[in-house]
Amino acid sequence: MQFFDINHLDFGAQSVAKFLETEPLDPASIVLVMDNSGSMHFDDQPLKNGVAPSQAEVRMDGLKTSANAFMTQLD
Repeated sequence: MQFFDINHLDFGAQSVAKFLETEPLDPASIVLVMDNSGSMHFDDQPLKNGVAPSQAEVRMDGLKTSANAFMTQLD
């Protein structure tokens, strides 16, 4: 451009960006993946002399209790 003795061009650019505005109370999507395999039938603690300890809980019962507690917290 200097070859043609043009040292300045009137040039302008403009852009506008707008982002999606959401309410802070939008519901969240939650997926629960639960194990229903055969190992869930057993206690959560190893047997002692062939007997489950008195505080042992069947894993499936623990899963149900945890899932219900989680659902109660969501309410």
